[in-house]
Amino acid sequence: MPKLLHSLLIAALSALPLFGDNVLHRTKVPNALFPQGEVQLVEKGHEAIVRSEIRTRYPNKVLAKIIRSEEANWPNNPDMQTYIAALKEVMALYTADKTDKTLIIDFVSGPAARVDFFYPAPDRWRSLPLSNEYVRKNQEFILADAFGRNAGEVLSALEKLNPKEAAHAER
Repeated sequence: MPKLLHSLLIAALSALPLFGDNVLHRTKVPNALFPQGEVQLVEKGHEAIVRSEIRTRYPNKVLAKIIRSEEANWPNNPDMQTYIAALKEVMALYTADKTDKTLIIDFVSGPAARVDFFYPAPDRWRSLPLSNEYVRKNQEFILADAFGRNAGEVLSALEKLNPKEAAHAER
């Protein structure tokens, strides 16, 4: 398959929601002019998902930005350290693969708070259980960063999916 056709097919397929997903909001990151990925607010059953789809030629820059944000928001937090270690492993696979690809990182709040990593191969899926507090706050950080001035509406939608009484539930 010619490279351009393959790239177009991958882009079209990655724009489709995963099975059972209801995409409520989406935005290109870092911007629509030079997108390196997309951030989405997704509803799936009883779970609220903040999905980051990463499609970049600069994975080391993306990784460095995520690490800086995590360390600033969560100094010495065990959940942050666990997440960063797993992210480094997944990003190493992403960087080593020279084909067009999409890495999906889902922050999932709900009955089983976790971060899921999806990579375009069946053996490259990983689920990382983390505290609901860490997952929910990171959902807010990611949405606020991605949507900028327009974050208010998206954060309100997240709050409707994540009622306050569930905010204190752990793992």
